[in-house]
Amino acid sequence: MTERILDFEQVWRKILQVAKEKGEVCTLTQKIPNQIVSVSESAITVMSERTGYRKTRELTKEDFRSLWEVLMRRGKLNVEDILHDCYNVYWKKIGRIMMTFLAFLSDVEYSTRPQQTLYLMPTNTHLLGTKREHKMERRATRNDDRSLSCELLREAFRKAVREYGEDEDVLHYVGKGIKERSCLTPQDLFYIICWKAPSDEVSRGKATNNAFECIRRIGAKGIENVTKEAIKLAERDEIEKSIEKLTELHGVKTRVASAILTFYNPEKFGVMDKRAWKALYNEEKEDFEPKDYVKYLKDIRELAKKCRSSPLV
Repeated sequence: MTERILDFEQVWRKILQVAKEKGEVCTLTQKIPNQIVSVSESAITVMSERTGYRKTRELTKEDFRSLWEVLMRRGKLNVEDILHDCYNVYWKKIGRIMMTFLAFLSDVEYSTRPQQTLYLMPTNTHLLGTKREHKMERRATRNDDRSLSCELLREAFRKAVREYGEDEDVLHYVGKGIKERSCLTPQDLFYIICWKAPSDEVSRGKATNNAFECIRRIGAKGIENVTKEAIKLAERDEIEKSIEKLTELHGVKTRVASAILTFYNPEKFGVMDKRAWKALYNEEKEDFEPKDYVKYLKDIRELAKKCRSSPLV
């Protein structure tokens, strides 16, 4: 049995030890990598993959102290506790990363479902990084095609970016695979949902969660069946039905569905968004229906014909 750690100074020494030993830590729920840039007696500096490793975030000793005090007082800690007991705007961005470091402590265990939560062990200690299994997690990790791990999907995304670049090249190569198969893989769906999301951190986070949830719900075979049928409908020029079919996928609405068809065949389809709609019709619009895409596609095809171009926007 390891020595029980409750005093914050001991906790801080253990956190620094973890930071020095590891070059990178991943958030508990979304498995987002955070590169450890520097470690000092007063703070740990990290850079997140979510921001493209462009922005550093400083996790100070005093921030960790506040978090530890809440955990000691309540016996458990989740994101809602952080915002309620330790609120400041910056904590929305760093709270989950700090919880990851605390999860390495021998007196703490964690669960990711139904939400990311740390638990202070009342008596016995445990090995570093022990995870409390939830019944939903046991169901989600059955050995079938639904058990595609978040990290596997993230690695597929990182590999695509490394090999092909970030925008047009990835669109070409991902689209080429979709064209050859006439359907989407979970990795394709994950990339397109995230690609179509706004660039701010909150929107990208929601898009990532939507993609994972869709994959968890129906698995690879379900995604293949839905997208194959949608592509067949699009090829028959039954555009509205095709969009309706794609929106059966969790996290896919009309705008993302338009992106899926565009990845499949950018010579025939185009991506719809509120800015393009505003440019065409001088009308502000946030929510789109499948019939809106039918109108939009007809008009951009006519424009593309006049300009001798493809309808890709």
